[in-house]
Order: sequence, then structure tokens, then C-alpha cells
Amino acid sequence: YIRRHPHEMKEELHLLEERLISQGCMFGEGPIPCFLKPYFLSQENTETLKQVLTHIMSMLEKVIRAYFNYPELRPMFGLSKQIQQIMAVDPGFKRNIVIARPDAFFDGKKFTFIEFNCDSPAGAGWSDRVEEIFYDTFVMRKVSRHFNWLRSERVEALLSALLKNYREFGGSKQHPHIAIVDWRDVRTRHEFLLIKRLFDAKGYPCVIADPRDLKLKGGKLMAGSFQVDLIYRRVIFNELWEKRHQAEDFFKAYRLGKVCVINPLRSRLAANKSVLSILTNSDYDPLFTKEEIKVRNQHIAWTRRLLDAMKVYRNQRAPLIPMIVRDKKAFVIKPSDSYGGRNVSIGKETSRPRWNRLIQHVLRGNGNWVVQELVPIPKMRVPVLAGGRVKLVEKKVNINPFVFNGKYAGAVARLSDRSVINVSAGGGLIPVVTYTDQTKKKMPK
Repeated sequence: YIRRHPHEMKEELHLLEERLISQGCMFGEGPIPCFLKPYFLSQENTETLKQVLTHIMSMLEKVIRAYFNYPELRPMFGLSKQIQQIMAVDPGFKRNIVIARPDAFFDGKKFTFIEFNCDSPAGAGWSDRVEEIFYDTFVMRKVSRHFNWLRSERVEALLSALLKNYREFGGSKQHPHIAIVDWRDVRTRHEFLLIKRLFDAKGYPCVIADPRDLKLKGGKLMAGSFQVDLIYRRVIFNELWEKRHQAEDFFKAYRLGKVCVINPLRSRLAANKSVLSILTNSDYDPLFTKEEIKVRNQHIAWTRRLLDAMKVYRNQRAPLIPMIVRDKKAFVIKPSDSYGGRNVSIGKETSRPRWNRLIQHVLRGNGNWVVQELVPIPKMRVPVLAGGRVKLVEKKVNINPFVFNGKYAGAVARLSDRSVINVSAGGGLIPVVTYTDQTKKKMPK
């Protein structure tokens, strides 16, 4: 349809930015970067993804529990004693991870997960709104005659997860007051407005607050004159910890259990890439069920801490460091506790001298880093305007499912020309649309 209707597509692409702005789909000062074509996922593949995610989230919960039960695991995370203490604070509900958005590649047959964003993942609000915009385009209306779309209500699922854990926390208000908490100058602030709008419409008063402005008064956490019962935490833990002396009341309220915070701060443990070196190491198999181990072997990229010099790579025991020096094209090196694709080095895109210097830098004790097998990056074609014409161009793509309370809640895909795919680093975002072919008819010419 895109190829056969270039004039209509040109008009749609011209209108896209205007529609994004009018719908509040902003990132910083401009519209959220996106491409006018969803990521299509069949219902069968969606069901597979749901099953895989159920097992992966169970495994992540088990690793966090093991962190607290087995002190010998803790050095793998490279955390200071102070951070360990804040991680040990009971959030007041059972789940360590309420909100997650893992990163995966899908080659058409298999999902392979490379990271787990379990700290404060973004994108649910944007994805819902961009999906609405896409459904109103001529091409989606045409194609919908032959396929059914299974719509995702990501933010409603998010709200349900927040409320469920608020009740478990002991919250008794029928309509608790919610604060979306992050720095006031972040580029994602416009997404907070989209989410706030839905929360307010559902009868749950909501404000957007900077953690430095939260004050504990008379045993109640306040954002100005607004009493906060439930925090939807969007501020990244590492950044919050760096400025902890400016947000003392937030931390005090959290320690004392005066406010329900989701995600709890300990969710950051699952975002640490050292978790993957536990999940993919057979030494820790007693933590998991046979089905979880099977899912691990099929769907999680092999990962190890660089400081672990003798480990098993697949089925062979070999010195790890000489292997990654020699076969650098097969590996990726990244900091275990970073985010946003920062400081990721892909072996086949890194010069040998720089690769070797990085390895030596890590081995000298400079931080906690992991090495991961390189997973081939899929590509998809999307329409763009170039020279006044509509062209289909290839972009590298990953798929990021939202998981709330351990359950799949729709997904978003990110695209880029670069191998490290990230919206903050110049990529784009599109909704993942699950489809069913009900008519079995061929698409008309």
C-alpha cells in the first residue's frame, strides 16, 4: 500500500509531525521521533512472547530474592554499602519489579533478550497515543479490511498495576493521590502529561513532581499542598542516588513506609546487567525450574562479568578474556549498571586497539562490566520523505514489551541507523501492533 499510494503517503508523512504535536507526543522541544509504520506482530508470536516473559520475570524475581538470601551473590552487583542498605528496605508489597520493559531482538522466529529495563522504563504513554494516530491513517484503514488489530491500552494496564500494589502496601484510599516523580527538566516530561491526563480522567488525582520538592510533614509526604499516597517513580535510581542529599525527604518517606513507591528502589537490581551473568550461568540452575532454564537457554543472550576470567561459554570451558580478545566480532562489552545505551562497545564496530584497551581498563578494576554474545540485529523498512519523494528505508529495530505485575501489556519498538538503538541517542519509536488475519483474503492490488 505504501508503494502503490505514494501521494497519499506523502500527505500522511507531512501531517505526522502536526498530529504528534497536537496529541502531545513530544520529546524535549519537538515531537517524539517516530516512523509512520507500526511493528506488526502476529497473535501467535504475541502469545509466545507472553509465555516467555512470564518465565523471565519469574526468574528475575528469584534472582533479587537470592541477592538478599545469599550474601555471596552481592559482590557481583558492585554496589556500595549505602546502596545495599537502601535496596534492603521493604517496599511494602511482594513484587520487587512492578514495571518492566525488557529489550529483545526478534528475527521472525525467536525472541532474544539482551537487557532488562526494570528501573523506571518509559514509553507506555507515547506508545498508546502514537498507536491512535497510526490507526487513523489511510493505509491502516485500508489494511484493516483484511486484518484485525488487537489494541493495547498500556497506560490503563500501568494504572491497574500501580493500584494493585498500593492496596497490597496497605493503602486504603479508594482514589489515592498519585505523583509522577522525576526531574523537572527531563525530556520525557511531556509523556508524564499524557499519563497524568488518563489518571485524572479515571478519578485518580495526579501531579508531576520533582523529587527535590517532596517534603515529609507530619508523617505525610507532600508535593506542595498535594498529599502523595502513591509515587509512580520515573526518576532513574542512579541519578536519584547521586542527588540524594537534595531529596532527603523522599528517601526518609521511603524508609519509613510513609508512601508507596513503584517501582521500588530495589527494582534497580534487575536492571543491573550482572543479572544476566547469573541467569545464563548453569551454576545457578538450582534457583530455577526446568521450564525457566529452557526459556533461558532459548531466549536470553549469554552474558558474563568481564572480571570472571574462567567461565563456560556455551558448552566449552575456556579462558574468557583471551576468547573475547581474539574473537571480538562475536561480543559486546557494556557497563553493568549503565542505561540509555551509554558506553556500549560492539566488537565488530570497535577497532582492535580500542577493544584491547577497554578490556585492560576493566581488568585493572575500573568498574563492573559485562561481556555479552553479539545477537544479530533485525531490520525493517519504514517510509520516509527524501527529496520530496516517499522512500522505504531500512532501520535496525528492537522490540520492547511492557510487563506490569509480571504480565505482558503491549509493546513498543525502537528503530535506528545505529546498532545501539535508543530514542535518546537519535532513534525512533513505533507501537507494536498485534494482528490476526480473519479474512484469509489476498491483499488487493
